Amino acid sequence: MDLGAAKNSIEFRLVLSQDEIEGKKYTTVKDGSETLYVWQLHYLTESDLEKVEVYRSTANARSLMVGFKFTVDGRKRLYNFTKKYAKRRVAIFADDKLVTAPIIWIPYFMGDKVVVRWPGSQKDLLEFASRVNKRETVVSLFIEEQGKYNDIASDEWAKYYERVNSFIEARRHHGHTSYSISQSMSPEE
Repeated sequence: MDLGAAKNSIEFRLVLSQDEIEGKKYTTVKDGSETLYVWQLHYLTESDLEKVEVYRSTANARSLMVGFKFTVDGRKRLYNFTKKYAKRRVAIFADDKLVTAPIIWIPYFMGDKVVVRWPGSQKDLLEFASRVNKRETVVSLFIEEQGKYNDIASDEWAKYYERVNSFIEARRHHGHTSYSISQSMSPEE
């Protein structure tokens, strides 16, 4: 599959619905048994990255993970992309191969990296990371939260996120430059 990208490319692209594909340049990609319509416009590339990190999951020792650590400008683009396309899917490609296509649940505004499962072998991942980083890359442990996913806790976190983000956006709109997160986290009246 040729997505029009150079070797060693890393690209984050929007997944389109069937209703959206008319008039847009897209590529079809298989994700298991599902066909994805991936817009050819890339939002983030290797130029937005500081480095690629390799992890072994602590929850499943056989599971490999790849971390895309963003530059300062890359973090801004990641935030803007995830804010604009919240509740949509993003296709993440490495060396023109689909790595994953997760749903963006909420805008990604914290942290400097995205960590996802790697579908290939450890050898392939280490070679890929070393080429992108232009140096040898080692495997680190990635500590995942143990236990069941807690929808209630996630929903509460999302509510707080929305309140903080609304507070910051309102302050920006009114020309304020200081943002007290503790003010936005206080109980609602």
